[in-house]
Amino acid sequence: MKKMMFAVALVAAFTFASCGSKSQSAKPAADSTAVSDSAAAGASAQVSPETSKMLGTLTAQVSQAIGAKNPKALTTALADMAATYKTLVNAGKLDEAKAYGEHVKVFVNKKAASLKSVAATAGNTTINDLVTSIMNLPTTAETTADEAKAAVTSDVVNLASPYIQKGAEAAATAETAADVLKNAPEAAATAAKTAASNAAATAENTAKTAVNNAATAAKSAAEAKVNEGKAAVNKAATDAQSKAAKKVTDAQKKANDAVNSAANKALKGIGL
Repeated sequence: MKKMMFAVALVAAFTFASCGSKSQSAKPAADSTAVSDSAAAGASAQVSPETSKMLGTLTAQVSQAIGAKNPKALTTALADMAATYKTLVNAGKLDEAKAYGEHVKVFVNKKAASLKSVAATAGNTTINDLVTSIMNLPTTAETTADEAKAAVTSDVVNLASPYIQKGAEAAATAETAADVLKNAPEAAATAAKTAASNAAATAENTAKTAVNNAATAAKSAAEAKVNEGKAAVNKAATDAQSKAAKKVTDAQKKANDAVNSAANKALKGIGL
């Protein structure tokens, strides 16, 4: 009896293990190209507070450029985002670069529709190229430093802000790259303030120019009206003078004709 119960238990255990194996094999394979929020969340532990701050600055810049529909600012922000990945690698922080890469992929993937919209409206293919470059950043465990550096080309680096270019250049030393990463958030904030200040100054100058142009146009129009009025008065005076002169001439002609007629009659009267 005990042997029979043991056999039944053994078969049941085997059957359960077999079902569990089938259940696991039935799970769909993960898409190796997909970027998920969980992947970024898992990578966040590997990102230093310094890099996290820079990431926040870069994502804010991209979002602001999208909101303003500014293709030039968006191009620079995306290039900064890609160049920061290479700067991390140059600084010897390969694992952190991979984690950072996961974050930016998630962000860019979420903003894909807006990015395409700005690019299409502006006819700017560079934005699409930068998006592709970011989505292709290698982030797997097998990625080497050389492969990571090669993923961000010099063309992309040249589109980035000057303070990021220094750390992402091919010849950048680990010390230079680390220094760039340390100062980048402050430099980015300063650049943003400068850009905002320049934009405000440009807007103010544009407004002043518009006001001045409007005032000049109004003055010119008023002067033209005055000149038209003067011309009309002068023409009227000239016409009146001409008419008066003609009347005088006509009167003189009539008087002369009358005198000549009377003289002729007188001469005829005396037989001449």
